[in-house]
Amino acid sequence: MTLTNSSHEYGAVAKWLHWLIGLSIIGMIVMGFYLHSFAPTHRYLIIQLHMSTGITLLMLMIVRLIWRQINVTPAAPLQMPRWQQRLANGTHVLLYLIAIILPLSGWLMTASAGYATHWFFLFTLHMPFIAKNPKAAQYYWQVHSLTAWLISAVTVAHTLAALKHHFIDRDNVLLRMLPRRRRR
Repeated sequence: MTLTNSSHEYGAVAKWLHWLIGLSIIGMIVMGFYLHSFAPTHRYLIIQLHMSTGITLLMLMIVRLIWRQINVTPAAPLQMPRWQQRLANGTHVLLYLIAIILPLSGWLMTASAGYATHWFFLFTLHMPFIAKNPKAAQYYWQVHSLTAWLISAVTVAHTLAALKHHFIDRDNVLLRMLPRRRRR
């Protein structure tokens, strides 16, 4: 498997970014929904882990967007109707947009609440241009919460569409994003 995409399949970099980001987002959504059910003694650690992972996902999304711009995108199957191609493209744009807004709104919420993000306790990330503002923190919390629900719904739709292509349409849409098996 090559690192770059071809006209019919995604390359190793795109596949790794897709699965790493996708599975991390699913984990983050689950963690985020249960964040406040953790014991207070563990909550600070869990919140910092959640924020650190969110910042990492934001950086990975930037890398993914750049990688998408400098690589060819595999063509849709010939039998795929035009409306499905447009819906798939729109879904990808929405996923990318939400996957950037979600961690950014969390970071802005944290900063406007007056807290710093300690990236995996290695260094502290400040937003010096964001002043402590409880109303802004509440606004960013609402954006963060809404986009968490939205990315959950769009991720389910994305997954169901991939499974439909694989099991009903029997095309290569899902296969071209899966790791290739080694041939013996």
